[in-house]
Parts: sequence; structure tokens; C-alpha cells
Amino acid sequence: MIRLVRFSMLLLVCALAVQARPDLVKVHLHVILVDRDLNQKPVPFLLVSLKSGAKSIEVKTGLDGTVEAQLPPGKYTITTPKPTELAGRSFSWNIPVTITGAQVNVDLTNDNAKSEE
Repeated sequence: MIRLVRFSMLLLVCALAVQARPDLVKVHLHVILVDRDLNQKPVPFLLVSLKSGAKSIEVKTGLDGTVEAQLPPGKYTITTPKPTELAGRSFSWNIPVTITGAQVNVDLTNDNAKSEE
């Protein structure tokens, strides 16, 4: 009888813990630069930081310039701690995004990058 009560309490606690967890949003980042000949160049192994208030997560792109993360909904700032280079230009990002829904796609490109020679 005591085992049954303990097991029931454990199930109840687990069920409450699952319900208390906020839904996570699947964030798909794609980092790609376009050169002067309009060739698309994925940016591999780029460290990207997603910050929301005091919370921060860092992810690194794969060979194809993409990375996925699961994050709670909210307002984030996407930054790159170190710039990447293409054709003598340096590119870095510091952009605000709002993450909501089930999935969010974010493209980091020449258009939304800070560029320097």
C-alpha cells in the first residue's frame, strides 16, 4: 500500500513538472554570405550568442552554416563574438529578434551584418 502511495505521488510530481515547463521554440539559424560574384558562402564553425536578459546560450554553426537550438519564447539579441571574413571584409552581427511560435528561422547575411574593410 505504501509503495502504491509513493508511486502515485511520484507520478503526480512528474506530471506537474512537465506542465510547469514552458514550451520551447525551435530556432534555426542560417549564416550565409554572398560574394561579389553572387556565390553563396555558408559560414562554418561560427560562434553565435543568443542573449535574453541575463540568460545566454552559445551555439556553433556546422559545415553548412546552420545550427538549431531550443529556446523559451522571448526577446533575444543575436551576436557574434568574433567577426568572420570574406573577400577582405569583416562581418559581424548584433540583431534583435523575437522568438515565438513553434519554429523560427533566422538568416544572418550580408544585409543584416555590420561590415568593415
